Amino acid sequence: MKKSIRLKFLTVVVSGMLLVALAVGGVSAIYISKTLNDDSDIITRSAADVGAVALNDLFINIVNSATTMENYVSDRIETRAQIEDEEFRTALIDHMKSALQNIAINTPGLVGYYLRFNPDITTPTSGFFIGSKGSGQEFKEYEQYSLDDWQNQPADIAGWYAETVKNGAPTWIAPYYNASNGLEIISYVVPFYKDRTLIGVVGVDIELSKITKMVSDIRVHDQGFAFIKDSKGEVVYTPAAQHYMDRLDTHHGFAEEQRALENGMTLVVHVDYSDIRQESYTLLWAMVLIAIFIVLVFTLITYAITVRIVKPLHHLAESAEHLADGGYEFVADEDVDVEIMAVNNALKKTSDKINNYMNYINNLAYRDALTGVKNSTAYNETVVDIERRMRVGEMNRFGLMVCDINMLKITNDKYGHEFGNRLIVKASKIICTTFKHSPVFRIGGDEFVVILEGDDLDNMQFLVAELDRTCSDSFVDTGKEKISVSIARGLSVFNPDRDTNFDNVFARADHNMYLHKDSIKSSNK
Repeated sequence: MKKSIRLKFLTVVVSGMLLVALAVGGVSAIYISKTLNDDSDIITRSAADVGAVALNDLFINIVNSATTMENYVSDRIETRAQIEDEEFRTALIDHMKSALQNIAINTPGLVGYYLRFNPDITTPTSGFFIGSKGSGQEFKEYEQYSLDDWQNQPADIAGWYAETVKNGAPTWIAPYYNASNGLEIISYVVPFYKDRTLIGVVGVDIELSKITKMVSDIRVHDQGFAFIKDSKGEVVYTPAAQHYMDRLDTHHGFAEEQRALENGMTLVVHVDYSDIRQESYTLLWAMVLIAIFIVLVFTLITYAITVRIVKPLHHLAESAEHLADGGYEFVADEDVDVEIMAVNNALKKTSDKINNYMNYINNLAYRDALTGVKNSTAYNETVVDIERRMRVGEMNRFGLMVCDINMLKITNDKYGHEFGNRLIVKASKIICTTFKHSPVFRIGGDEFVVILEGDDLDNMQFLVAELDRTCSDSFVDTGKEKISVSIARGLSVFNPDRDTNFDNVFARADHNMYLHKDSIKSSNK
């Protein structure tokens, strides 16, 4: 049985549309899959970087506090003979108990601090240990262990002292149980000397649970997780179930980033590729459903069009039969080309919709939802591109401004995140308005980075002054009080003679930002 022209035309058009849908869908699927994989790698690296920075900030604060305590004690001891004098030693201990407390209570995560003198030149219990039952709880003095046989005592009693004396240098002690205040802790111990003789040690304790909480909060995709290893490669803590740890090296493959921490441990962020692919599967199914919907809709449209296209042929056949019967009337259908053009217009609209959909996906991936500026994903890709251009000599001049919004935590705690978000948006607009010719990135909750080039780089001192002036006149009205917009900022300019990578420039800008933040705090006292 011969097919009608209508059926043939419909078959050709629908087949063509299926091929187009498959081609567009296939290309889109490949692009989406590649984009998600690339983004997943970037997100994994970003999660590792952000997590390592947060942990290292904690450890650096601990190191700085312990060093300050050691300097404070050491400056008050001139000779070994003073420590051998019980009266001097007793007075010094009493003074240090209260003097070091201000340092301790202003160090986040610190749950204990102690001063112990060398038992070889003093009594085995000479010194003190002051600690708390947990972060934020009241400090009190505990009875300390005797160090009469510290070289042979168990690690949880004298290991912190023995290991530090053996190293002869500031030492991070692996996690252990402190029976005095009943906490799992990590210690940082600093020895001090006079006349090449060990006088004693100053130490501080961090609650291990604070570190494990920070590690547990690092999440990538649905099942990605982080864990920490000690210097020997043994897992110290993981929030993942044991069966996840048993199959880290899976046949699916995985993305894994490791970052060395200040205390000698290693942070590991792990994501199984099967977890990463779940998002691509969701998007692929969405593309399939969209393609099916488009094909169904246009099948109906095509059928309607074929009816209108074939109608003149029927009219021609009827006229021919009428002519054969002796009739000579002939009426032509003049709107066929217009109907065919409608199909082309419909296909163009479909292409525009798909293009708009792809642009929408890309915009979600690289824009910060709150402020509208570029997000950390865009920042990480920009950093990679800048370092590539630095290596090949294509980029020899640029600057950085690192910004941090002051008072954000206080605003969130006092008035809620709605006003905190308003403060972030207000600060973002000021930064973008001031540095009109430079890309602005939001890389954290209250952190922004501006990459300065061209006129903005040439006029950066003037623009920074303009930024400060604008901030001084800007505020967020909570209805109860007006919160001033205060932005701590730090500048640095790339120096090809000494900067080997982007991080060198960023570190200087970040350091200068903290100096500016400290000066703001000092001026507000």
